[in-house]
Amino acid sequence: METPAFLSPAGIQQNAVDAGLEQTVIDQLVTLAARIVATPALQQCAEQLFAQTYQRVDTAIQPTVESCFGAEVSKLCLLLAIDAVRQLRIVQQARGIPAAITLEIAGAVATAARRFAMLHGGQAGLEDWVLRSWFGTTVASGELYRLGRIEFILKRFASNLRVYRHKPSGRVQVLAEAGVQFRADGYLPFAIEEAFRTHYGWHAAEDLRAGWTATFYEDEATVIGTPISPYGYALRTPQQLSKAEWTLVLRNGDTVLDMHIPNFMPLQIDLLHASLQQAMDFFPRYYPERPFKAFVCGSWLFDTQWVEMLPASSNILAFQRQGYLFPRRSGGADGLYFIFGDWLIDLAKAPQDTQLRRAVVEHLQNGGKFRNGGFLLLPDDVAKFGQEPYRNQ
Repeated sequence: METPAFLSPAGIQQNAVDAGLEQTVIDQLVTLAARIVATPALQQCAEQLFAQTYQRVDTAIQPTVESCFGAEVSKLCLLLAIDAVRQLRIVQQARGIPAAITLEIAGAVATAARRFAMLHGGQAGLEDWVLRSWFGTTVASGELYRLGRIEFILKRFASNLRVYRHKPSGRVQVLAEAGVQFRADGYLPFAIEEAFRTHYGWHAAEDLRAGWTATFYEDEATVIGTPISPYGYALRTPQQLSKAEWTLVLRNGDTVLDMHIPNFMPLQIDLLHASLQQAMDFFPRYYPERPFKAFVCGSWLFDTQWVEMLPASSNILAFQRQGYLFPRRSGGADGLYFIFGDWLIDLAKAPQDTQLRRAVVEHLQNGGKFRNGGFLLLPDDVAKFGQEPYRNQ
């Protein structure tokens, strides 16, 4: 069988070095690749997983990856993940991106590998779902950039919201599209997997009898709709906006800069601000054909419940206060993987070595769930980042 690029020792070495992996880990991956090439059944299995990951080939792998690789499945996933570095390098070189910037995002592999090692006793590897959902789709696309503290990628805004700015004052108001269903508290209903319900003892169904549905009306002069508070939830009382005074600045389908917040640096406001400012310079220069209308992020970091569980000095809360928060669909266990390494944690044994972990365990023990929240910042307001622009308007 011909040796594919992702199993080439020289390619592995170059891509892994660019990714920031330690040489001891690289040596393990080169050794695994040599064994795969020497065993036709292993190479066929690895190539099938590669095709599923990067080429979206929708065929079952037989025999399964687990039966072929056993305890080395996670190491195989890391081996495949570093090929994303080769693929993003090709895309970014063609666009004229400086090599130093390409190397920054290549470091996403080392970031993920360090997290895996920390959670698995120092083992070299990567989770299958991280390989597929992050490296196979986002990193390998060559469209993701790490500019300081934050990673960015141009996307279409995929929330049923409209964002308006008041012409005289600059004030911002978000309205929900018609038909969005809210709970009584103004958040979106949970969409909880059965495994989470069983593990945490959550109710089988959510009672939405007290819930309500967003309305939206528009004519030539007026917009009337369900307002979203900058604190992250919808309000029942409709709000009327005059088109003579309010400008529509963002709606579903518009181009935005989606933000990913990796865990390799602290969430300090000055670092976040500097990253946003870099993005304001970078994307108009290298993507002039795709002007963006907002910075957007969906993350467990923007769960508004943190204000009840963390001190006011928390970096998470400081970050929340800098954007316009909005509701997003949630699964109840949002963020648990990034805090504990798994979505299903044993509440009796889960580590409580940080204030964040203690707060999470206590909340779950009391029957609580966690939400995914949305964060929105308009480009004109980046200069006000650090001044809570939407809470002081």
